[in-house]
Amino acid sequence: MGERAVEEQATPEERKQMADVVGHSMDRGAVGFSTNRFEPHVLPDGRSVPGTFADPQELVQIAGEVGPRNGLLQAVGANFHVLKTLAQTPGGRLLYSSAAEARAGSGKARADTVAALCEFGDVTAIAHVRGSGVLLGLQSVLPVQDGAWEALRRQDFAGRLASIRDAATRATLIEEARNANLRFSMANAFYLGHGETPDYTAPAEDNLEAQAAAAGEHWAETFLRLSLETDGRALFNLRVFSSDHKELGDLIQSPHVFPSLGDAGAHVSQIMDAGWSTFILSYWVREAGLYSLGEGIRRLTSGPARVIGLKDRGTLAPGMRADVNVFDPAGVAERHPVVVHDFPGGAPRFIQKSTGYKATIVNGAVTVVDGEHTGTRAGQVLRHAG
Repeated sequence: MGERAVEEQATPEERKQMADVVGHSMDRGAVGFSTNRFEPHVLPDGRSVPGTFADPQELVQIAGEVGPRNGLLQAVGANFHVLKTLAQTPGGRLLYSSAAEARAGSGKARADTVAALCEFGDVTAIAHVRGSGVLLGLQSVLPVQDGAWEALRRQDFAGRLASIRDAATRATLIEEARNANLRFSMANAFYLGHGETPDYTAPAEDNLEAQAAAAGEHWAETFLRLSLETDGRALFNLRVFSSDHKELGDLIQSPHVFPSLGDAGAHVSQIMDAGWSTFILSYWVREAGLYSLGEGIRRLTSGPARVIGLKDRGTLAPGMRADVNVFDPAGVAERHPVVVHDFPGGAPRFIQKSTGYKATIVNGAVTVVDGEHTGTRAGQVLRHAG
């Protein structure tokens, strides 16, 4: 459709072409079809990305190619009507993204929504495993985007750290922060701490603004002080999504909701959710007791395998793929996110390591031991088997 895709609907012929492309792709190994109707996702000029407001009949026609091939339909930002429409298409499975809000009862309400959708078909929701959003800090995103803060942003990490060690620079940054028009409230930002493992579960009353008030400081003073005390490594988790862990627990205890949503391969210098599976084992299993160890592992293995349509892995059984993690349930935990510059041109990204894992085995070959890669690359491209 070219430029027309931004603001116009597809013609019947174009919808047929789209469906044909999806069917052709699935016959050659694609798992299914994914669509994005999340309105905050926009083009650089502010217009909605193509597909945001596509006629649901376009998706129904595409689903007509996915279902007979036992494929997966995946949706982000779709409303109940669209999800219900897709769930009713025969043969396929529907996966969509959900979230718990910081509002009493929201977790159960979202769980009830997916349960209602399950009456129309094979429906699964995924949700964040913890409060998620931008990581603020000297090594990543700064909380203010203009003035002296913008000048600070343009420097490399060493330059930023050197700058905030200057008292006059800190005073300017603090004064500008007092008058800044922030996109997000610092009442939603939480210090990850400086212990061996990051603190993702601090209660709402321990947010950055509250920490600052307790210390008799402005939040920018606390931000800069902690940055100095940690040689610039302090990180603050801006909980944009699923900020209330009680409500999140009510959501993900649903048998139809899998904790697994997050950014690790996207927004790589801003967000780091790659440790989500470890958080399930360390927090939701070991600390909160929301899942038994067996149920926590099922939600990381055979459960997702069924949803995706992978029939040869997910359980330890004869004839299945030998994909295994060997770990200590009492010691498994995340390490702090760290920025590295190993992308082309030295571009930055977050990485996050873990502790408590002894080995990772892929297709029967040991690929990682004590957190270090062995050099063995036993993985294969996954293709839909139909």
